[in-house]
Amino acid sequence: MAGGCHVTTAPRGRTFDLAPLLRDNAGRMLFNSYEFILGFLPLVFLGFYATAWVTRTGAAAWLGLASLFFYGWWSWAALPLLVTSICVNYLFGIWIGRAADRAQRHALLTAAVGANLVTLGWFKYSNFFLQTVNAQLASGGVTSSVKLPSITNVSFYTRLNPKWEVMADVQFTDWSTIETLEFVRTGPGRALPATPENFKDSWRVSGGVSYYLDDKWKLRGGIAWDESPVNDTDRTPRLPDSDRFWLAGGVQYAWDKQWKFDVGATYIWVSNGSSNQNAGSTAQNGLIKGTYENYVFVLGGQVSYSF
Repeated sequence: MAGGCHVTTAPRGRTFDLAPLLRDNAGRMLFNSYEFILGFLPLVFLGFYATAWVTRTGAAAWLGLASLFFYGWWSWAALPLLVTSICVNYLFGIWIGRAADRAQRHALLTAAVGANLVTLGWFKYSNFFLQTVNAQLASGGVTSSVKLPSITNVSFYTRLNPKWEVMADVQFTDWSTIETLEFVRTGPGRALPATPENFKDSWRVSGGVSYYLDDKWKLRGGIAWDESPVNDTDRTPRLPDSDRFWLAGGVQYAWDKQWKFDVGATYIWVSNGSSNQNAGSTAQNGLIKGTYENYVFVLGGQVSYSF
């Protein structure tokens, strides 16, 4: 395969892997597994009694580490959560022991049990809940096809003298060819409604000048009026567009004949737009009513090398 990448897969049943010998298919060390009965459990007993001869604290620490190893065998990524839970519960135990009265101890115990139940519920049942909800909602692919409009553009450029350049541009876009946006569900579920757009044809007119300070520095500036294809009736929060006015300026520095550095800034005023839609029924679909105030500030830079 061209591109320098090659992937080979082996047929199932013809590879040798040590992992199944060490753990079950799900990665867990079960209580009835050989590795638990013949390996882990005897080592834990021997380590516990060996450390208990020296110190009871050491024996408790050995059991704690063995427990972490047991759960880590299933998923090492879950150990930080387990250690955090142990530390939090240990702190709750200290606070309960230092509580001034029974009511305070009861409140701390309730908080500790609640925290454990919330943690258990989230990590044990959140996927089940999400899967149940997703099962009730239709899922599947969605396709859409949009034919982009034609664009007609006329540009003008001239250099008046060694100091000044003038350029202009007029562009027409046939947006009226797009009346609706339609989406088709490829899987089960109800049909998706089309979104009316009824775009209108739009114009964009711009002009600008460049001024050479010297052989190294050049200043640029320009303005533009950009008509939006979105009409007031069909404007939605998905596309709250309106007519725009552009004001731009920049500077270029020519390091030599090959290297040039440009920086520029543009501020775009967007006309206020409004929406007042209910998709035919306020009672069934609700009402979207409001105004949109937008503006844009663009800062850019460029490094070019000619060869």
